Amino acid sequence: GLTLGSDVPYCLFGKTALAKGRGEILEELPDCPHFYVVLAKPDFGVSTGAVFRALQAEKIGRHPDTAGMLRAIEAKDRAGICARLENVLEPVTFQMQPQVQKIKDFLAAQGAEGVLMSGSGPTIFALFTQKEAAEEACQKTKEAFAMRTVLVTETVDKGDYRFNVNVNEYLPLREVVFNNLRDAILNGQLHPGERLLENQLAEKLGVSRTPVREALRMLEQENLVALVPRKGAQVLDLSAD
Repeated sequence: GLTLGSDVPYCLFGKTALAKGRGEILEELPDCPHFYVVLAKPDFGVSTGAVFRALQAEKIGRHPDTAGMLRAIEAKDRAGICARLENVLEPVTFQMQPQVQKIKDFLAAQGAEGVLMSGSGPTIFALFTQKEAAEEACQKTKEAFAMRTVLVTETVDKGDYRFNVNVNEYLPLREVVFNNLRDAILNGQLHPGERLLENQLAEKLGVSRTPVREALRMLEQENLVALVPRKGAQVLDLSAD
């Protein structure tokens, strides 16, 4: 995953984690308390390389309170988590694309408990405890900025993940997905007759639908699933052989 990007291992990890190094060293943390999350992605992009080149590390006056954030996560302290949201790349991206800061400020004004730019931007995320408030903020942001990509999602606990993707495998992503699904079938996590839907698996594993589709075809060749047109795949009963 690291060969695709420094944030890929974390995205495939599927748990709350502290990322170190370039993002490839992951330390599992306790589950983050539940939030509804508004994601607002402007219709323009930002060059990650340009942002990092413009960053003047020696002039960074305020650094993230990582130790305090870890304590807040451990204590399930929502207010403590939101108070420690910090991204040193924000000033750089805001200068390049002032609209990003306007979106952040707008979401904060909608009652979000915490708002931050994700990575080098331009996506902004806002944290809410109430689903209705998140949905209302989502709609207002869409209308205020004529944005196409604004949506509501939510955080999940480790127990909500059925599979753990091994990010250390130096394999094509379809084979990583295939290996994890095969293991889940063979060890009984996925039961005979259970339906496997591309979109649900892609969301759960943090990948696109393409490697999931290819992995399901590989599983069919192994006689582990049967592909059903327009209905995804169905886990086969291995004891029937």
